[in-house]
Amino acid sequence: MPSISGSFSGNITQQFGLPLNDQSNHLLGIAEVNGTQNSPDPLWNDSKITYWGVNDLLNGEGSQTGYFNNVHVDGGRDFGTFEGKVSAAGGTMTVEGTFKFTGGDGQYRGVTGGSHVERCLRTGQSPGGLITRRASVRSRFAVERKHHQTQSCRNSSIPIG
Repeated sequence: MPSISGSFSGNITQQFGLPLNDQSNHLLGIAEVNGTQNSPDPLWNDSKITYWGVNDLLNGEGSQTGYFNNVHVDGGRDFGTFEGKVSAAGGTMTVEGTFKFTGGDGQYRGVTGGSHVERCLRTGQSPGGLITRRASVRSRFAVERKHHQTQSCRNSSIPIG
């Protein structure tokens, strides 16, 4: 099975937060992040990813769930879901969890699998704990990708740098 790894860097393009009054420092937030994948594998390098995440945070920690859409340079795409645990320390919010492919089109039709993902958001925070729009997002991924068209993914193992 092909193994692909890499990273991505992006920016928050939209965000909304709703402070809840059931407990102090409880926040529901939603954000859209756009960025570019970086991988030594040409099928994944320079693909454009958008993800939409929903945070449920208490004192800056909690959970994140969401969806992603990854458009490749060749015009094909893969998409799916993710979930993770959110923690915060020293102005950095980290999301550690898993993602899963739910589909694709073009040569990525039939893509399956998923893996571990870690995202770090570094920026200041608003009083409610919502990350500001100027946040930079860095993410690492490593995945075993099953593919119906085996010629489209090379069998390689690339360490995350």
